[in-house]
Amino acid sequence: MGFAPLEGEEASFSDLPPEPEPVIPFTGAELVQAATWILVFGLRLQTPEEVQAFTEAFQRGVLPMLPPAQVLDMLKVGEALAQYGIGRNRLPGMGGLEQLPPWLRILLGGVVVALSAYGGARAVQAIRHSSPPPGVGGGARAEPAQA
Repeated sequence: MGFAPLEGEEASFSDLPPEPEPVIPFTGAELVQAATWILVFGLRLQTPEEVQAFTEAFQRGVLPMLPPAQVLDMLKVGEALAQYGIGRNRLPGMGGLEQLPPWLRILLGGVVVALSAYGGARAVQAIRHSSPPPGVGGGARAEPAQA
């Protein structure tokens, strides 16, 4: 006894979709570089010197023994992201976001909302710093007190 072929039917594997290309993980250095640029734009640094100082300090890390890129490599963060379909050859927004796990979709949504809130707070600060507070400059001048 065994399997008997069906008469008139032959197995065709050509109808199967092609195997998806494996996700290529990010390196720690690539993740830190991306985070650097996101933060540079979010912080609205104003001079090349500010950008350079921030970039060097951020990429160096607070503790010399723990540079962020090496820590991310040791933790295998790039590989963890690849397990969820995020990598060099597949980024969020390239289709299939609904395929991500619910917790990751919530996290990404929270990051977008937090960045938007931060940008809004920075815009309010810029307005506050560009106009003098009431009673300072241009307002009615008070006479000095007489002794």
